[in-house]
Amino acid sequence: MKWYLYQRHLIEFIASDLERSNGFTMNNQILDVFLTKRSAKVMESIQEEIYKEVREGICEYFGIGDITELNEDQIDQVINAQETRDRGFLKLGYNMVLKHLKTKGLKS
Repeated sequence: MKWYLYQRHLIEFIASDLERSNGFTMNNQILDVFLTKRSAKVMESIQEEIYKEVREGICEYFGIGDITELNEDQIDQVINAQETRDRGFLKLGYNMVLKHLKTKGLKS
């Protein structure tokens, strides 16, 4: 249900942003650059929610209080799960968890 709400939030943001931007021109920008600039703040917020959801799910699955408590075998399971995903919210969430573990020196 939470994933649905995140997607709905993103769709509503895009729709309202498009309404506000009817007078905007692209000024010969590449579409991807144009959309990246416009949606950066909302995407950052959504990424935090995705990270939180995946982090909490991993903790619940392994019965731990924080991802820093993962052992090597559990980290390998997270890496394997991340590698099997091509794209999407879960891939992003796995990437963010693994990045956090790396900054804490828990994953090489």
